Amino acid sequence: METNDAPLSVKKKRPIEIHNYPKESVIQYSDSERSYTYNIIKEGTYPPAAYLKYTKGQKGFRIPDNYEVETSLRKPKTRQIVKCIIKYVEKKPVYWVYYGDKFQYHVKSEKSSSDVACLYAKALNPETKTRYSGPHFFGLHLEILQQTRDIYRRATVLKSFDNLTQTGQNNRAKKIAKSISAIFDQETTKCCHLDDDSNLKSIEFSIRDNSFHFSFNEDNVEIKHKARAAVQACDKGQL
Repeated sequence: METNDAPLSVKKKRPIEIHNYPKESVIQYSDSERSYTYNIIKEGTYPPAAYLKYTKGQKGFRIPDNYEVETSLRKPKTRQIVKCIIKYVEKKPVYWVYYGDKFQYHVKSEKSSSDVACLYAKALNPETKTRYSGPHFFGLHLEILQQTRDIYRRATVLKSFDNLTQTGQNNRAKKIAKSISAIFDQETTKCCHLDDDSNLKSIEFSIRDNSFHFSFNEDNVEIKHKARAAVQACDKGQL
């Protein structure tokens, strides 16, 4: 008796990142095809969007500037450790891979991370057919690094409250109030009965030495905004 059962598909291992970054610089990564250990020397930053470059392929990872990482390849007995560097030169990324006991040798490419990874493999063995994934070789796919760079970018782009104009300070406070109002609406929808008639009447908070009071109308749409400087208490020594 013949059967037409299809072969069971092999489930791919879900990518795993093990780390305590940024407190510790080592990140361990594994998936169904590879296992790397990364030691982050320089986290790097994403350049301005005008000339930020992406890797080719399905996901298209962003390519950082001033990035340096030591990558450990393969198992402990055959482990290779390389130092990978990316720097933008004339608004284009250039890739280096340093290798050897003291990283005394290197290969360089202006094409891509995959190209320089292949140059490295050829330098070790001209006859090799080994091909590396450039983004994985350099750790460009690591989610924790992408998240950390994004946080840094927001922190540098976002001005501190004291450096804003009066209008800018009021707009930032108003944006916070709108966010709180939206959260209130979401939570009351989940936690309150329709007959409870829950309404957010007002919000008051302070930023630096400025306090803000927002009153909401019945439709909870228009926000009336009042900002006033907080009264600073005098130091007892000056009384």
